[in-house]
Amino acid sequence: MSTILLILKHKENSRLLSEWLGKSYQILLPISLESGDDTFWEEPFDLCIIDGYFLHLYWERLQVRRKSEQPVFLPILLVTSRPNVTLETRNLWQFVDKLVITPITKRVLQTDVEVLLRSRRLSLQLKLNQSGEEFDNNQQSKALALLQLEADLRKAIEEGNQFQVYYQPIVSLEHQTIAGFEALVRWNHPKQGLIAPDQFIPVAEETGLILSIDLWVLQEACRQMRIWQLSLPHAARLKISVNFSSKQFSLVNLQQKLAKILIHTDLDSESLKLELTESKLLDIAQSTMTTLLDVKSLGIELVLDDFGTGYSSFSYLHNVPIDALKIDRSFIWKIGVDENSNKIVQSIIRLSHKLGMYAIAEGVETVEQLAQLKKWGCEYGQGYLFAKPLNSAAAWELIASKPIWS
Repeated sequence: MSTILLILKHKENSRLLSEWLGKSYQILLPISLESGDDTFWEEPFDLCIIDGYFLHLYWERLQVRRKSEQPVFLPILLVTSRPNVTLETRNLWQFVDKLVITPITKRVLQTDVEVLLRSRRLSLQLKLNQSGEEFDNNQQSKALALLQLEADLRKAIEEGNQFQVYYQPIVSLEHQTIAGFEALVRWNHPKQGLIAPDQFIPVAEETGLILSIDLWVLQEACRQMRIWQLSLPHAARLKISVNFSSKQFSLVNLQQKLAKILIHTDLDSESLKLELTESKLLDIAQSTMTTLLDVKSLGIELVLDDFGTGYSSFSYLHNVPIDALKIDRSFIWKIGVDENSNKIVQSIIRLSHKLGMYAIAEGVETVEQLAQLKKWGCEYGQGYLFAKPLNSAAAWELIASKPIWS
């Protein structure tokens, strides 16, 4: 368990922060700061939370401690009630890793603390790997790249102009026309260009940044779908599918957030689908299952993504309010090549129908795959056979052309 050193002038502030952080971290509180006792510097700690008063007194001691731990990162978080605080004296600003201006919420503080501690853990990994041996250059480069990626991702979220939404059509196999789109986020990094989701989504999931990214994509996708519906008469019944992390369903106010976005974008709830990955389904605690029902009560559909890759037992499907199963692309690609994959796809389609759901095939790339899916009764398909993910302008042109896939 990580240890946090609290050096705060007001005892009430120390008590409150100890209460907020004490369940997850060990708290180190100096017994008598006023008396000048500084023996606490000899104790081990992983993060120092300090206010402006004591930072001016102890900044030299902090720097000695930081230098003694190099190359391991020892973070310092400054708590102040002054929004215009300046620490120009002795260039103290260069020694503060995070500034928190009070009043602050418990959640914000916990997030800031965890980010700093995660950086410290990564720096420890740079020094020693699990076997106790020094990191080689390749391991060090990877760890540093991961740390930089997280920092860049946080900056991208704060700036709000580096993400783009691409749209891949979902096609009705019965009518061979566009039924909707899946919204797919892309990160347009200012230096690296477009970064694929599989490179940054795992980091976003681990750090909790996925919560902000999901809601931004949802807002943008709903806004764009409503524009298409209003500008193209034949697009009025199109639906937009948005990937949603299982972490979102642990939020007590998710229903209100979704309702607010729908009102703000003027999109009917029946035009929205949320996709939840099967492998993350069990991350949702039973106590939060009511959140899924709350989402459903708005008229929003729920789709189980990557189906077939998660669990050997399908019994859990009876307990969750799912509308559709999206068959994982790994099975679709092997249609006509691997008999076992043929049987799995057919079984999933039959299962969805028995449970009152419909099926979506992901990763359709050949006319042979399309023919078999239609024969087996799969309702929808998605993949490069129809179109790759498109930016909003290209997607608009595709809708306007009224394509029919035969």
